[in-house]
Amino acid sequence: MKKYKVMLKGENYLLNLDGEIGKFGFSTTRFVRAGTPDEAEKMAKILVCHDEDLRGSIVNEGSGPPLLNVEKLAEINFLHFLLKKRSKKCFEFHSEDEGE
Repeated sequence: MKKYKVMLKGENYLLNLDGEIGKFGFSTTRFVRAGTPDEAEKMAKILVCHDEDLRGSIVNEGSGPPLLNVEKLAEINFLHFLLKKRSKKCFEFHSEDEGE
């Protein structure tokens, strides 16, 4: 199996953060093993969608669906994969609220 670095961008996420609801977008990266780039994209999206912290904060009911798109996908070497796979999976959030 090949190793991939998949950079994703989320948009239109209504999140309940500390009791306050706001509209956010985010960037995140996932490192996956897959047979093809298409499989890598699907796996990375599944990993993000099943993130417990993110899922527990989404409140998008009736306000349009959140969007998750691949910004960049690249095959990487084994050593790079091992080093990055161990890094913490983080999200870089930014506000999408109007007027900010």
